[in-house]
Amino acid sequence: MSRIGRWGSAGTTILFVLTGLVTVAVTVISLWMSMTPGLLGSLAWIVGVFLAVPVLGIVLLLSVVFRWLFVRRADWMFWVGLVLGLFSISLYFLQGRVTYPVSIETAGPVRAMQLPLEGAVVVGWGGDDISTNYHAFYPAQRWAYDLMHEPYNTESERLEDYGCYGKTVVSPVTGTVVFTKDGLLDQIPSRLPKNPSFPLGNSVGISLDGDEEVVVFLAHLMKGSLRVQSGQPIRAGAPLGRCGNSGNTSEPHVHIHAEIQPQLEEPQLIGQVGTPVPISFYLKDGERMPLGGEPPEIVEADRTLVQKPLALPQNSSFPWTIRIDDGNHNGYVFRYGGCCDEEEPATVTYTPISPEHSSSGIYSGGKAFTGSLSVEQREQLWQTVQGFAESATVGDEKGRSMGSVGLTVTLPAGERAFVGTGDTVLPLQQFLETLRPKN
Repeated sequence: MSRIGRWGSAGTTILFVLTGLVTVAVTVISLWMSMTPGLLGSLAWIVGVFLAVPVLGIVLLLSVVFRWLFVRRADWMFWVGLVLGLFSISLYFLQGRVTYPVSIETAGPVRAMQLPLEGAVVVGWGGDDISTNYHAFYPAQRWAYDLMHEPYNTESERLEDYGCYGKTVVSPVTGTVVFTKDGLLDQIPSRLPKNPSFPLGNSVGISLDGDEEVVVFLAHLMKGSLRVQSGQPIRAGAPLGRCGNSGNTSEPHVHIHAEIQPQLEEPQLIGQVGTPVPISFYLKDGERMPLGGEPPEIVEADRTLVQKPLALPQNSSFPWTIRIDDGNHNGYVFRYGGCCDEEEPATVTYTPISPEHSSSGIYSGGKAFTGSLSVEQREQLWQTVQGFAESATVGDEKGRSMGSVGLTVTLPAGERAFVGTGDTVLPLQQFLETLRPKN
């Protein structure tokens, strides 16, 4: 091989290695950062994974070709570069076709609420998977819903030909209005608008009563129809406005989704940039996530059920920490790693009150200990905590009355704090008593 050939071979090999390392690094970093709540995570997922990585894949394939021109053999580096480059480019074509990889267990708990429309409601898009809910690709709208009335999908350019247009939209939750947008014209139906100035259109954001960090958004309302203003308390079922076709929409419908700590100052940015919150609805056949797609479900609300503040997930298959003050100032801390091994026990640390910290100067809660719970005990603990949370009040350690039990659950999506008294605490105290070592 000539000197030019040797230099070319070495140079293109170095280029190939550097490009390959950068492609792998950007892929891994983008995927990792896409799990970060907010704007950074949204950009990492939409721009990093599905745009930057495919561009790097093209550069990698070009470096493979340049190297092959000098070495003239399909060695292992050639095949590794070819596969990695093609895989990276293929991500571009998966935009909107894969589910944002955050599970209900990780983002939970599920917040249950009422339907924002009366009567028979068509679930255009909704559910936990991209197959029934195209929103599932977008981080902040992971569990968004598009709801409407029949007739729909008429392909008419007349707004009046759609059953949802002009229908009253009611608040799905009890809480406080924290965001409103009005004044945008309805779009011509049957076609998506080009570059709408505000994708949500005329819209309302409501923070949940007792869970203020969670904001529920309702979008695409009719211009001039909003009946609420920011700062106003509102109860579930109260009118918000009327269904329109404003924003990024092809036909009249109500878009609804929930986020933790959204950016209310610029909510049009990437269709919100907060942490997604899974939502379900109180339906006549039970509380659940109805499914959209083809064919869409048609559901109807059960208005007898009410919003549960600070709900806990139904299962315990994710990391959690539970801290309990049993009412006598004895402390329990339970930890569970979750996720990967259903047989993994939870650990428990018991810290009793000592006589010197007791108001009487004589009380002792027994011996301190650290141990583990069996799988059965772990599940019994979670069920007992669920029951406690259902009947306890929302609150933290501050201002607790004497003898009340304080319980804080730390989840991947944040903390839930409860205080219970009277009969509410008995099942939990009885369970805790079974764990304490006998003197």
